Amino acid sequence: KKLSVRKIAYAISDAQGNSWTKKGLFKELSTTSTTDNVEVYRPTFLYVEAPLFGQSLNHYILYAGNGSSPAAPNNVTEIHQVYCQKNSSSTDCLLGPPPIQANIANNTTHYQLDGNVFAVQLSATFDSLFVENASIVYHPDQEKFYLFYDGNSSNVNCSTNMIGLAVSSEGINWNRLEKVFAKESGFNAKCVSNPTVLWDNDEKRFKMWYRAQDNADKKSIGYAESTNGVNWTNRTLVFTTGNSADFDFADVQNPSVVYLNNKYYLFYEGIKTGVTRIGYRVSSNGVNFSNKSVLLLGNLFPGKSFSVSHTNVYFSKYTANNEFAITFSSKPNGNNEAFIITSKNLDSWTSPNKILSPKQSFESNGIESLILLTDPKNSKRTLAWYTGYNGEYKAIGHAIYQ
Repeated sequence: KKLSVRKIAYAISDAQGNSWTKKGLFKELSTTSTTDNVEVYRPTFLYVEAPLFGQSLNHYILYAGNGSSPAAPNNVTEIHQVYCQKNSSSTDCLLGPPPIQANIANNTTHYQLDGNVFAVQLSATFDSLFVENASIVYHPDQEKFYLFYDGNSSNVNCSTNMIGLAVSSEGINWNRLEKVFAKESGFNAKCVSNPTVLWDNDEKRFKMWYRAQDNADKKSIGYAESTNGVNWTNRTLVFTTGNSADFDFADVQNPSVVYLNNKYYLFYEGIKTGVTRIGYRVSSNGVNFSNKSVLLLGNLFPGKSFSVSHTNVYFSKYTANNEFAITFSSKPNGNNEAFIITSKNLDSWTSPNKILSPKQSFESNGIESLILLTDPKNSKRTLAWYTGYNGEYKAIGHAIYQ
């Protein structure tokens, strides 16, 4: 007999799995979602002693769903998650994240929870419009993730931009500690932004490099340090924009620091007449840096003139050993997407490999500032956070690469 609608029922067995008692309907068609309101089927079940994603739940059910929305027509199947309490009925189950979707660019799995994992606060005073440019640090002693980010309540200028902090045990659910770093007099009198933070486990302190701007609109890179991520000291001017002949004459922004062989490699974006190039300097103490050099990336997108932005640099991570890697945003196909390039010598670079494209509504207008971090509890997984923009608000999304 052909069924017009499929639903999911459940039954309970004895210890041997021989005798079963039907218990009734487990998953009805959705009345709120348009991605599983036509039929639900092919459930698969997992019991986990140690709850995943920080949820105090034990049963995990994946099921297929067909929907009526334009994004999920009847001939397209999407995968959904349900979490359940131990020994629970279906009334105690929680619908999980939005559908898991494959990122065709690199056969990765890309998903985010609740639209995004870190959104603006509409009632807040400093991050009511944008939260972006995340820098994620794992604190090994506390076993917690620290998220430093730009918060802004105005799209007009940077004067309302401040740096906020949130803390999480698993990188998805965040305890927001509000703004922890604001403008002061001198070289950062107008605004501060673009934090990049390292945890120095020997000195037991956070070290932050950031973009600063004074009241005369002179841009620079600054430095500060903190033992707790909240109270910052030793603000220091590291370097400013170059002279009229330099590639960084107009602006210096988006610093990214790699600590390698007892030296700090500070990469940054320099801008002149609308053209962005990546420069770097080297230091033994993180404050006094050598003369700048420019990375010769060449034309990354032949036949197209789009430049790179929102760069982050790594060494011997997410690539072969002894390679530098740069993640960056560019829009050769319309909206910003995330790419990665690698090099063994900082001179010759691979062609861009696209690793993340807009998939969800909160990132529909582009992806920026992708940052990668090896999962501290599973070295075979890479965790990613990035800025998603929907044309009105910016939020921070989360992705996992197996």
